[in-house]
This record gives sequence, structure tokens and C-alpha cells, in this order.
Amino acid sequence: VSWYTKKLDFRLRQVVPLGGLTFATQSPPGDDRFIFELLAGPGATSLPAYLDIHDSCKLAGWHHLCFRVDSVDGAVDQLRHRDVTIIAEPRDIDAVGLRVAFFADHWETSLN
Repeated sequence: VSWYTKKLDFRLRQVVPLGGLTFATQSPPGDDRFIFELLAGPGATSLPAYLDIHDSCKLAGWHHLCFRVDSVDGAVDQLRHRDVTIIAEPRDIDAVGLRVAFFADHWETSLN
């Protein structure tokens, strides 16, 4: 919760403890329609730190979250100013018609 509020300006909307777990909902600045939920439980195992997008893909299952922005290059510049680790520089992916970049949140690298 703290990382997303400090690095991405998300707003904490609600924290609900339920059945030994804690649910937190957040929204980006100025948008109450988009809600991002985080779930925490006791005794979670730490994941290894990743500094490369290809290394992070070695884990089984779904493992990244995508945000659509007006300018990928502009967003990467803003993230760098907030000391967020960029693990894949902006590039065009012609097969899907998108420009993408990847950054690490606090679960993917201990550098943040």
C-alpha cells in the first residue's frame, strides 16, 4: 500500500481485515472508477528480487500488472524521478501495436 501511494500517487480508499487477511483498495489520483485491490496474509514467503523482465517471467502463473498511460516515455521519466527501478526500457511491440516498458514494484526488487 505504501509503495503504491508514494511511488504512483495512488490513494488508499479502504482497509478491511477479514478472516486473518487484510484487504486494501486504492485508486489512482483523480479517478474513482478504477480500484486496485491488494491482499495481505500472515507468513508470506518472499519472492526473489528481479532486475530483468525476462528473469521475472520464470515464475509460474500471472505475475504483472499493466497500466495504460498517455505517454510510456513520459511515465518512465516520472517513475525514474521517483526512484522506481525500470527493468525494461520503452520499446514498440509491433505484434500488439503497443509501446511498453516495465518497472519493478517493491515485490520485484529490493532496490526501491
